Amino acid sequence: MNKKKTLEKKLSKIIENNLIIKKKITEKTDLISNGLLDSVNIFLLISELEKSFKIKIPIKNFDINNFRSKKRILNFLIKQI
Repeated sequence: MNKKKTLEKKLSKIIENNLIIKKKITEKTDLISNGLLDSVNIFLLISELEKSFKIKIPIKNFDINNFRSKKRILNFLIKQI
């Protein structure tokens, strides 16, 4: 399995385990505009991403658009790792 697929699977598990989502989401589902990711959950998600991927996401690098969808989060993670 390639690195991107491995990251994608791990990210999906993190999202499933940390966000209460009652509907199926795709890689392009806008998590913010659909009310699935609010301000508190964004920071909980960031904390979990930092812990799981052993990275640090400085607040100065925070851009809400990087967290709009699984695809955007994945692309952001790839750049951080």
